[in-house]
Amino acid sequence: MVKALPMRQRIEIVVLHMQRKTASFIQRALHISSTAVKHWVKDWESGGSLEEKPKPGRPTTATRAIFDAARTFLLKPGFGGLANAAQKLHNMGLTAKVLHRSTISRMLRTQRMKSEPAIVPRRGKPAPALTAHDMARRVLFARLNLTRNWDRVMFTDRKRFYLWYPGSQVQLVQWVKKGQQFELLKANRPLCVNIYAGLTRFGTVKMVVVSGTSKHKSTFKTKAGTDAKNITAAEYESVLTKHLLPMADKLMRSNGVTSWVFQQDNDPAHSRADAVIRKYKRAHNTSITLLAGWPPHSPDLSPIENMWSHVQAAVNEVGCKTLPEFVKAIELAIDGVHQSWCAAAFMGMRQRLDDALSLGGGKTKH
Repeated sequence: MVKALPMRQRIEIVVLHMQRKTASFIQRALHISSTAVKHWVKDWESGGSLEEKPKPGRPTTATRAIFDAARTFLLKPGFGGLANAAQKLHNMGLTAKVLHRSTISRMLRTQRMKSEPAIVPRRGKPAPALTAHDMARRVLFARLNLTRNWDRVMFTDRKRFYLWYPGSQVQLVQWVKKGQQFELLKANRPLCVNIYAGLTRFGTVKMVVVSGTSKHKSTFKTKAGTDAKNITAAEYESVLTKHLLPMADKLMRSNGVTSWVFQQDNDPAHSRADAVIRKYKRAHNTSITLLAGWPPHSPDLSPIENMWSHVQAAVNEVGCKTLPEFVKAIELAIDGVHQSWCAAAFMGMRQRLDDALSLGGGKTKH
């Protein structure tokens, strides 16, 4: 494609050509390509005109006004996707017809519009936004705990693992031949394993399977008297007294820690935890306290969230075919988290809190 030239240069090309100058001479004299010289000489000789001719193909749709309007629509919370933007542009009279969503997609990626920051689609369930109250609580928590000895804390969490790809290893990257599709059989109704586990500076606390797990018959009841299909306050009390507290206390004491702190999130099922821990302390003559003031919507402040990612990656590599295999793979992955990894994760707690403070309680990248 010939690069457009100013009218002045087009005239200079024709004048030099009429003076019987060669194309190579004109090219060197005007510092332009030989293709441009031949193009404008040919146009002059064929019609005597130096005006730009209409380009072949469909006229471009990507005007600045349409781009700006489409971008504004799409960035509005709850607006929707490209099809909605196309209809809105037409309703406003900015386009003669309803554009195809791929046309708008190309327009948003075009080089001429790249002065604006790129926008990309986000799919799936959105993360909960932090309110001003949430952010204030995060700031307060960070300030109160900035100098805490986190080596004396156990982080806990409940996590659901889904057997999405039975019998397959799910790698982050898979190279295939050009034209070949990357396909794996995905379960329409995946099996689920619902567990609690703990993370300390010295290692992990073994997982315990709870209600909400596929093919798991719960012995606990809801307030309505039906079999529980998810964790209840009564079951969580059992998890604490029979599993998390005794196992964590044993692990802490084996590493010389006789007084330690129990962390949990704000799940409604956890409401009895403080009373349960105090009762357990009296019965077992131990020193355990509940970490107070954990702010809502704050998984980024807990290193156990990073442990879940580590475990999920390890389980993906196994390629389980059955639910028992899947449960065992999760258990082995949690038990296999190396102590050095745990130590490094706990060393980063001060940085997590510093980042939360510097962001005014906003979400960090941890």
